[in-house]
Amino acid sequence: MPNEYRTPGVYIEEIGALPPSVPAVETALPVFLGYVAEAEAYGEPVPIASLVEYERLFGGPPPEGEAEQWRLHEAIRLHYAHGGQRALVVPLGARDEADPADAAPFHAALDRIGREQGPTLLLAPDALLLPRDFYHGVAAAMLELCAALGDRMAILDIHGGDDLAIGTPADSAPLIRAFRDAVAPLGPALSYGAAYYPWLVAPDGRRMPPGGAMAGIYRQIDDSKGVWKAPANVVLDGGAVAAP
Repeated sequence: MPNEYRTPGVYIEEIGALPPSVPAVETALPVFLGYVAEAEAYGEPVPIASLVEYERLFGGPPPEGEAEQWRLHEAIRLHYAHGGQRALVVPLGARDEADPADAAPFHAALDRIGREQGPTLLLAPDALLLPRDFYHGVAAAMLELCAALGDRMAILDIHGGDDLAIGTPADSAPLIRAFRDAVAPLGPALSYGAAYYPWLVAPDGRRMPPGGAMAGIYRQIDDSKGVWKAPANVVLDGGAVAAP
């Protein structure tokens, strides 16, 4: 409808040369917290675009016999094996100097990453090294941070899923119940995270937490289907299967 001018005078109408646009943002940009072989600095988020770049910056996988202790490298590998793209890594320290029972580095890293704009997913695979109660405390802190910021969610694993004595779903019930009991008091903050279980079993029999794979699947589904599609019913890469 043309403008109606009710008084005499000179009027200037500006016509936009370009239509308004909404800038594109990444829908699945994960941040991984954990211990590395080496790094130039610790405690700051570093962008990576591939497993090769991760290994160039932070070193390779743990030595043989320690792969089931340190989880970050495996989580990064699973992320890229399942469609992941750009990610951020916050190296907490060197593996050979880390205290697996100390939760303080994780809480300090959460405080730092809370000031970083852009991430949409938060993972701490090496927190599984902590005693169960300490791990649950880190998981709760991740959920609370995501709820406070409102722009990201936590991908969590169930502590103890690598226990080879677990042979039936009934054996897993205490692990799941302990996790639920620990985070239940958080109330509304629970909607800012997802916990995945069972752990994955590699062809060589190793059990791996599924969080890293799920971070990649989130990106894979967002890119191939859309953000409205649930990250479910996706074939796992490399022959990994879900444990009982």
